[in-house]
Amino acid sequence: MQVNPSHHQEPVRQTEMVRSRATTAQVVGDGASFDRSAALNRSLAEVPDTRSEVVARARRLIEDPKYPPTEAISKIADLLAMHIEREQATGESK
Repeated sequence: MQVNPSHHQEPVRQTEMVRSRATTAQVVGDGASFDRSAALNRSLAEVPDTRSEVVARARRLIEDPKYPPTEAISKIADLLAMHIEREQATGESK
């Protein structure tokens, strides 16, 4: 392989600089408008702290002796047992 160094370089040409138009934020009036945030605050104030239908459903479930179903309890127990076995096998605990 032969390398031929060239000491002759072309002069650097002037590149044309393209400037984009700067966009500036326009302020309408003498300040910001908070009408929408005030409306949002009023709407939030009207929302009840609790939803009565959800509370009623929870009470019905608590009173039901068959809730949670035996199958769900069994599946949760199996998952817990697998997790405990994995922790014991790896020596991890959380």
